[in-house]
Amino acid sequence: MDGGVAGDGGATQLASGFVFAMDVRGNTVAYATLIENTVYRMNADGTAVQPLFTATTAVGSVAVGPSIYFVQPGSFPGNQAVLWQAGADGGATSVYSDYYGERVASDGTDIYWIDANRTLIGKRTPAGTVTTKTVPIPNALTFEVDATHIYFAANDVSVAQAALYRLAKDFNSDAELVIGSQDVGGQGFYIAHVVTDDTKVYAAIGGAGGATGKILRKNKDGTGTAESVVAFIGMEYGSSVALNNDTLYYTDGMTPQVVAIPKTATNGSGLRVHEGLANGLRSVVSNGYLYFYGSGPTGGVWRLPLP
Repeated sequence: MDGGVAGDGGATQLASGFVFAMDVRGNTVAYATLIENTVYRMNADGTAVQPLFTATTAVGSVAVGPSIYFVQPGSFPGNQAVLWQAGADGGATSVYSDYYGERVASDGTDIYWIDANRTLIGKRTPAGTVTTKTVPIPNALTFEVDATHIYFAANDVSVAQAALYRLAKDFNSDAELVIGSQDVGGQGFYIAHVVTDDTKVYAAIGGAGGATGKILRKNKDGTGTAESVVAFIGMEYGSSVALNNDTLYYTDGMTPQVVAIPKTATNGSGLRVHEGLANGLRSVVSNGYLYFYGSGPTGGVWRLPLP
């Protein structure tokens, strides 16, 4: 491994179930299960688990903002999705339904979502004001928000190529290309997840049919050259990336494992810090822990203490 970083290998399972989506902010963990179609809230240490709402179809995404928000996709292609706001003591209120999407994200204040069918990104303020912006064709896997921008993957459906874009959160400018399809890998590759620090974006790239995946690093504004942090096989079923100071963590659902590597590494090899079910499409660093989830009959939510 390039450098010396590691967790202690002592991941703790906080919840069980066929977990399909998760988010963490402060002392709140929100997650959704696939078979029950239920959204749960719990404290960051796994205590006070509370079911909030059971949907009629699978929940596509959850986000912790001023409240817990989640998306219930339409029951068939082209059917409208519903963005829900969970109540503090259970139940949920529909706050937006004029769109077609699966992903929702929060910066702690506003709520953002993608509408892949109409190539829109939407924003809702706590006061309920909704604005939208037309963007290149988004895809539901990758949708992340940092302090200034929204990062999303776009698929060129005619040639099945993916690229990464960013859009300023004030919606006052057009989307900017950050990582082009030639860096992603061309046909058959996709962007599974991204995370940012002050200057760089880190993108987990997957390939269909067991093709070699990789993690790319590039300047957030799209300038410069995309560099490979690590190249590995096993990204077909998705991965996620998370940052803790100078360490990049990624999950690999095909192996499955959680791996740590210095974020400055080039074509490096990481150190496994957790082995077991970890095929979450999202991992989050919060309160000195790495949170991640796994799906399947033995799935759940885990947290790993960070050094």
